Amino acid sequence: MLRPEATQTILMVDDDPEVLRTLEKIMKRKGYQTIPFSNPLLALETMRTRRPDLILTDLKMPEMDGIQFMQEAKKIHPSVPVVLITAYATVDTAVSAIQLGGFDYVRKPFEISRIYAVIEKALESSEGR
Repeated sequence: MLRPEATQTILMVDDDPEVLRTLEKIMKRKGYQTIPFSNPLLALETMRTRRPDLILTDLKMPEMDGIQFMQEAKKIHPSVPVVLITAYATVDTAVSAIQLGGFDYVRKPFEISRIYAVIEKALESSEGR
């Protein structure tokens, strides 16, 4: 099992403040540093000066959807894995997210063990890059 290092940072984007707070608590419990955003445009701006180790983003957001956010984030940091989370999961959106560069896709409400497993896998996969 991958042990988080002090340098492992997870940038999280979700327009629902409650989901963001929950994700932040979950990530900090495992020792990850977090950078939470409710606005994807501000998150992208921050990414220009700071490189996260992983991105967690909601799929449905008012400013831009998670797929658009992921595509813009990949232009800034192409090797950073992106995990999409959403309550609106369909097979088509999941396939589309992965084909467009997403590492994985987690449905809301998510199980904590599932999100930890996906994050650990994503971080392990990016270490070799």
